[in-house]
Amino acid sequence: MCTAFHTKEFFGRNLDYHHSFGEQVMITPRNYPIAFTNGTRMEKHPALVGIGCLVDGYPLYFDGMNEAGLAIAGLNFPHFGVYQPQGGAGIRLASFELPLWILCQCETIAQVRALLSDTHITDQPFSKTLAPTPLHWMVVDGKDCLVIEPTRKGLNLYANPLGVLTNSPPFPMQMMGLRGYGHLSPKPQKNHLTKTISLSPYSNGTGAIGLPGDYSSCSRFVRGVFVKEHTAWREDPQQRVGQFFHLLSAVAQPLGCVTVAEGGEEYTLYSSCCDLRRGIYYYTTYENQTITAITPKNWEGETAKVKQIPLVQTPCIRWLK
Repeated sequence: MCTAFHTKEFFGRNLDYHHSFGEQVMITPRNYPIAFTNGTRMEKHPALVGIGCLVDGYPLYFDGMNEAGLAIAGLNFPHFGVYQPQGGAGIRLASFELPLWILCQCETIAQVRALLSDTHITDQPFSKTLAPTPLHWMVVDGKDCLVIEPTRKGLNLYANPLGVLTNSPPFPMQMMGLRGYGHLSPKPQKNHLTKTISLSPYSNGTGAIGLPGDYSSCSRFVRGVFVKEHTAWREDPQQRVGQFFHLLSAVAQPLGCVTVAEGGEEYTLYSSCCDLRRGIYYYTTYENQTITAITPKNWEGETAKVKQIPLVQTPCIRWLK
C-alpha cells in the first residue's frame, strides 16, 4: 500500500510493499525515444526523474516528475481498479504507460485533464510475466492536484484539494469518511461531557484522541490529512524538505506490523519528495533514513540512455568520538 502528499512546493510518497522490485532512481533524457502501444512514438520530450525499474529499455516509473515541475505517482488500488479491453474508440493506453504519457506531454493539471478527456486505460500487460496491477494515480503541478481512478464507470478525474491519497476504496469514499473526524484538533481537548466537574486535559495532544493509528488505507488517509493540515513549516528550504519527510514518516509502515495474504510483511521500501520549483528529487529508503538528493545537474543532458542510480540501502550512522 502507499501514501502520497502534495504541499504545492513538494510532492512525494511512501511506497509500501512486501518485497522490493529492484527499483532505482531513473533519469530519462530529453531525446530518449519512447514508443506507446497505441502507435505513438515520442523522439523528444522533457527530461524525467523518479524511481522505478528499467525493463527491456522501458522506464517503468513508480513516481517521478518532469523538468516543468509536473509530478505523478501510482498507488495500489485493489478491488476497485478496473481497466478496459484493449480494442475500442478513443485513446487507448496500457496502465504502465500512463506516467510517461502524462509527464512527456504536460506541464499543468489543466493540460492533463485535456489530454485524458478521451483516454481509456486498458488491461494490456507489459509482458507475459508482468501483468497489470490495479492502480490509481495522483498528479500535481505547483498549484493543483488531481486523482485519476479507473473503475467500472470508466476513467474518473477528481480534484484533490487536500493533497493526500492512499489506496482503496475510491477517492470519493475516502473523502466521505473524513466527515467522522471533524472534531480532531492539535489543541488541548475541551470538556463537552459534563458541567458538574472540571475535566482538564491530562496530557498534550488530547485534541487528537480518536485519530486512527492503524495502517489501513482509510486510517492512513485520515492521519495523513491531519498531519498535513496542521504541520508547521519553517523558512529554511532544507528544513522544509525535512518536514515533508516527517509527514511521510507519520504514515510509514515498520517491517513486521503488516502481514499480507500473499505471504511476507509489508513495509515502506522508500519515501520520495519532488521539489516542484527547484527540480530536485529526494528520497530515503527503509534501511537508510539519510536524505539523498538528485539535482537538475544530475539529470540534465542529451545522452540517449536512461541513467540508473542505485538506491542507497546501507544505514548511515554517525559515530561520535
